[in-house]
Amino acid sequence: VSSHDITAIAGLDYTAISSQEITFTPNGPIEQDIVVQISNDTLQEGTESFLLAVSSQNVNTRIGDNVNTTVRILDNDVVSVDFVLTSANVLEQVSAALVEIEIQGARTLPVTVRVQSIDLNAESGSDYTAVDTEVTFQTFESTKSVPVPIINDNLIEIDEQFILRLSTDDNNVTINDNETRITIVDNDVAAIRFEQSSYTVNEANDNVTLHILQTGNLGIPVTAEVQLDAQTADGGTDFTVPITRTLTFSPRSNRANITINIIDDDIVEATETFFADLAGIGSKVILGSPQRTTVFIQDNDNSLARFLISTRILNEDARFLNMTIGLITVHPLQRDVSVSYSTEEGTAESPEDFSNVVGSTVIFRAGDSHGARQYGIVPIIDDQIVEAPESFIIRLISVDSGLIPTTFSSTTISIIDNDSTWLWDFA
Repeated sequence: VSSHDITAIAGLDYTAISSQEITFTPNGPIEQDIVVQISNDTLQEGTESFLLAVSSQNVNTRIGDNVNTTVRILDNDVVSVDFVLTSANVLEQVSAALVEIEIQGARTLPVTVRVQSIDLNAESGSDYTAVDTEVTFQTFESTKSVPVPIINDNLIEIDEQFILRLSTDDNNVTINDNETRITIVDNDVAAIRFEQSSYTVNEANDNVTLHILQTGNLGIPVTAEVQLDAQTADGGTDFTVPITRTLTFSPRSNRANITINIIDDDIVEATETFFADLAGIGSKVILGSPQRTTVFIQDNDNSLARFLISTRILNEDARFLNMTIGLITVHPLQRDVSVSYSTEEGTAESPEDFSNVVGSTVIFRAGDSHGARQYGIVPIIDDQIVEAPESFIIRLISVDSGLIPTTFSSTTISIIDNDSTWLWDFA
């Protein structure tokens, strides 16, 4: 009996035999065994075979029909194929995720495995291109890369995931890490800004509404916070700080509002301001411009001005008329306010009897309180004419919304002549 290689190789897969004799004796057994040593290697190689052939040089021996028999060596060695990483992140803007697969174990034949993608919250067709392919390792290859195309949309969304799964029908291939989880890191953000860089509201209004705009294709809600920064206006006395200052933009919405209540006091004050600043919450929000808006609160309060008396009499030789103008206010002034006065001719005329005054201004200063006084002056002309008492009017004129003339807004001035004539007696 002799062995002959087919796919199995003598010396590597089995021990060759050459012209090994088997002797059958009279009255002996009619069957005998022949032993061929099989090499148990660690090489993954598939089923291999060799041939055993029977021959005889004895003329008294005839070989029957089964001259040859084929021996098949069933391989008991396996290789392992696994993903290099069981999880990986990929940015949405890359064209494809390259997923590596590795094979371990010696082999003489190519090894093929199947790779399939499975949706989790990432959807094939909209987030990535589905994969269902076979990967073949040649005998000289240890790693292979599987490209998975990533779809770069403009939708603002959470990071999404899908799975790649390995499988095989080859019993000589084991798969340990048969899944890898791929996370697509979203690269889209919402830009949030104020609609206006400033708002002006009258103190008499109950509130002011600030408008915030969002530009972006929202697939998920995003939030921003409005932070108020008092400047000359104070929270609690000039405006109320809202309890909730967080804004939520839902999908398909691009506008949100926040309303701030304005406190209407009775204090004469300058226009006051506070800032509103935007702050994004989370990685899905960036701030556009303007991210700050200034709110101007225009005062609607006023104090009152009046003459202390409605009429006054003075002699022509007084030379100057000093008028007292009084302030009526609930609270001390928080800004300067002014009022003007002008003269109007009556029986007294300018410039013969007094110097005309047009729009002369007196100012009450910030800090002045109720009862504060200012003074106006009108020059009086002392002529040499004997005449009857003459009069003119001085009138207060509003030039400042914070100071309005009230009762006794005009006063009548009577000038008493101080001149006389001489009587000559000619005897």
